[in-house]
Amino acid sequence: MVFSNACREMGPTFISLRLRALTGDVSLEIDLQVDTGSTYSWIPRKALEGLRIEPKGTWPFRTAKGERVFREVGDVIVEWEGQTGPTTVVFAQEGDAPAFGTHGLDSLGLEVDPVTGGVRRREHLLALDGEEGTDVQSILEEEMRAMMDGIPEIRGRPELKRLRVVWSPRSDHGLPGKLAGNELLIYETEASKAVEALRHYVRDFLTSFLFEEYREIALGYLELTKELAGKRF
Repeated sequence: MVFSNACREMGPTFISLRLRALTGDVSLEIDLQVDTGSTYSWIPRKALEGLRIEPKGTWPFRTAKGERVFREVGDVIVEWEGQTGPTTVVFAQEGDAPAFGTHGLDSLGLEVDPVTGGVRRREHLLALDGEEGTDVQSILEEEMRAMMDGIPEIRGRPELKRLRVVWSPRSDHGLPGKLAGNELLIYETEASKAVEALRHYVRDFLTSFLFEEYREIALGYLELTKELAGKRF
């Protein structure tokens, strides 16, 4: 998204959120600067530990200075003005700048208003919820295909083709969805929330898939260099 000079003069955009774990009632109110250049949200470690958020892994990141760093990540539920959604967050260390990234914005169906500089709900999602007889299952299938095809390096991979999405609306379920084997179950009852839940789970799935694949390549390369070093000396 391109902003005019007038919008940039408004200064940074901030958002007030409530965070909580995927399960449990403990929550935290926090103000974060919106960073559309960051995919994931960076939350101070102490805040996440206070919510008893468990890390689900360690991912590599590239800083604005081009440095490669590794940080633990976890999942939380974010809430903004009655809208809730799941998102992956980074356990920010001392010196890391807290920020709310595009993964969180997408999960809540939000965008930065180029006129006011504030956050607003995406208009196309408002229209989606307003349509009667919406075929949510077809929408989810099309969205997942578009996301899978958007990464040339993995396009057409057989293990990804086996993954399918199933819309199973349940208002009594505490989670927006669940990955069970080769099925991605989406429990959200509203069309727009179902799409955002799908994007969250597919992004995490693809990130983990790519990370594991390149991790194996890196480990193989290290083993090869050790073997060659042993033969040389």
